[in-house]
Amino acid sequence: MKLDADLIKLNEPLIVSEYNTDQIHNWSNREQNNLKREIKVLLEVVYPKMPDDELKIWSCGFFKQHDGDAERRVLTIRNSTSALIGAALYDIGTVCIESNRWVNVYLISITILPPYQGHGIGKAIVKTILDESSPNIFLSSCTQSDMLHCCISIVRKRLVTGYDVFPYLNVIGSDCALVTASRQKVPFAKEAFRQIYLNLTGGDMAEVESALANLTDTLVRKNMFVSRFAFDPWAKDGRRDFLAQALGLKNGDGILVILTKRSGDVSCSNTFI
Repeated sequence: MKLDADLIKLNEPLIVSEYNTDQIHNWSNREQNNLKREIKVLLEVVYPKMPDDELKIWSCGFFKQHDGDAERRVLTIRNSTSALIGAALYDIGTVCIESNRWVNVYLISITILPPYQGHGIGKAIVKTILDESSPNIFLSSCTQSDMLHCCISIVRKRLVTGYDVFPYLNVIGSDCALVTASRQKVPFAKEAFRQIYLNLTGGDMAEVESALANLTDTLVRKNMFVSRFAFDPWAKDGRRDFLAQALGLKNGDGILVILTKRSGDVSCSNTFI
């Protein structure tokens, strides 16, 4: 996999590799253990307050195999010395809504070491996933500002075309208006999330029902986590996130960002209007 070099503002080359978890399970024990160790260290550095049990679940997620048509994919990013400086995790599969099957991507996480954050790597990853997978639906539960605006700006700045994204702030002059998913799209988004999350949790209905109970009509995931970061995820370095503020996000809340292909896109057999 190649990332868009124009989006990455670094003076060193990056080595990007993509695998599905079936491929990883065919590696030697030594290779798998090396990746497990690297992923664990990466997560501990980026999420210093993440509880040990949650850290273990996240680490195991990079090796989880799915049943059915869903596929778990792992993206590793290394610097010029081959040290792991980032990783992304996402599922690609289909959901069935109103007798239509939709190709979906659920971006679980993008984790980048602090010295490499803010250089466009996350944005390049999202763009590449969209370009290569061309999903009908792209969802991600964002838990901090950088990830939230990475997913939104890809569409709003027209780095990819043919998609609508929600939520976002519509800025006109000095005025900002919050734009959320329409009443027609909210049930669609929730049903897509239900099916994706059911697969993500391995069929744990209690966990799925709890997630849906805390998912608002503005697609805010209330009380999504207890603690992960060494900073306020919606006000990092004292910066005000006006979108997060408009949505009423607090530390521990997430936001389900949804991208859907526009009707009339010839590359898409089924589009949601």
